[in-house]
Amino acid sequence: MSRTPLLGPAGWVTVSSIGTRRRNHFVTPTWIPVVAGLCTFYLVGPWTGRPLEQFSIALVLLAIGAVLGVVTYLINRTIKNRPTQISHEEYLSSDGTRN
Repeated sequence: MSRTPLLGPAGWVTVSSIGTRRRNHFVTPTWIPVVAGLCTFYLVGPWTGRPLEQFSIALVLLAIGAVLGVVTYLINRTIKNRPTQISHEEYLSSDGTRN
């Protein structure tokens, strides 16, 4: 059985790290994610009779998500190499959890 990574880079990392582990785990047959992807594509297509207004709203929401993803990437890239600082050191010496 082959593994089909449909999750982009995260899926590739997951699939490549599975080979290094020695645990028994469930692996889905390739045809299941392929059929799921085809069903999803069919159900969201314009041939389902949905008004085109819904597709324009979905496109705007996808664009907003892409812009927010880029902003998050840029913010994370700029603060990645800064050392982490503990602001309340007194919490480290507590005798239990603080909930």
